[in-house]
Amino acid sequence: MEEKNGEICKLLGLPWHEVKEVHDMGMFGYSICICGKKDCYEHNPDFSTDAGRVQLLREMMKRDDWEDFLESVGGVNRGFNFAEKTADQITILYITEPDLLIDTVLEFLRAKG
Repeated sequence: MEEKNGEICKLLGLPWHEVKEVHDMGMFGYSICICGKKDCYEHNPDFSTDAGRVQLLREMMKRDDWEDFLESVGGVNRGFNFAEKTADQITILYITEPDLLIDTVLEFLRAKG
């Protein structure tokens, strides 16, 4: 799952953190993260969790091609109407089934290049 999370972050332009270099100097040793920070303790997103799936959907909604993605998964773009209390709608399985959302987002983003 970590591989998929990392690829999604890369395709969405989100930061991903992992150790690139280790400088072992005893108790004064340090590591360098691929983000460039020394001794980086940032956590990577896990899009398989409930909060991670919401985060992933929010990131997808920021994209110019959100409507294309929504249409590709059978969702409905109704815009937002305060009177009708409607907004974009997506099939509940993309929220309840982590692998389905992750794999679908990866497929969509890979196709976009």
